[in-house]
Amino acid sequence: MLQTLGILAVMATLADCNCLLENQLAGDLMRDYNKNVIPTTEKRPVVKVEHSLSAIKILKFEHDELQLGTWELMMWTDERLKWDPTHYNNVNKTHILYDQIWIPDIVTYNFDVPDHESHMENLRVVATNIGLVTFYPASITTFRCKVSTSGEEIYTCYVKIGSWVYSGNKMDITNTGGVLDLSDMIEDDDWTITNSTVTHQVARYDCCPDPYPTLTYMLELKPKHHRRHCK
Repeated sequence: MLQTLGILAVMATLADCNCLLENQLAGDLMRDYNKNVIPTTEKRPVVKVEHSLSAIKILKFEHDELQLGTWELMMWTDERLKWDPTHYNNVNKTHILYDQIWIPDIVTYNFDVPDHESHMENLRVVATNIGLVTFYPASITTFRCKVSTSGEEIYTCYVKIGSWVYSGNKMDITNTGGVLDLSDMIEDDDWTITNSTVTHQVARYDCCPDPYPTLTYMLELKPKHHRRHCK
């Protein structure tokens, strides 16, 4: 019994130690940190943001508009958030309130409200000692939809996303998966997603010579109960 109590006491002491070290780490990371400045460097002049969407549930579908409950994943490197774990009892990961650091200004180009609105209260990012930041907010994402003209009721829905401020000279957005993640999708009674793709594009506008990268998420919906669409 005494040996067990001794082990528990040591574990509690180590936990308190780690808490104090994480507190010190947070203070060290945030010292002189400017969240309004994009984390580019001479070696990394363009911030590469890896983006993906995970579909959770169909919230509303009105045949020309689809609202999905989604998880949005963004990962990027911020050199200012690197540290040496040996200085902090080998702590190699910490959690930071999202509004304390620079976050990519990824928006949808559908201009709907509350399109792509995230539930942000007390949301935190995960930062590792190599400067890798992971941000995983819940969102409501609105897709525009068109029905097939073939007579069969197949809807093609899409949403385009990208940075609102930064050109491709400062920030690029990529998706390595190539599809909308459906692994956590709650089955819908009436509709099923049969296909999805993600396309990376770079646009240039008459007003602005810089490149502007975007991602377009496309999915196809079919009714579960057979019926023929009337044009």
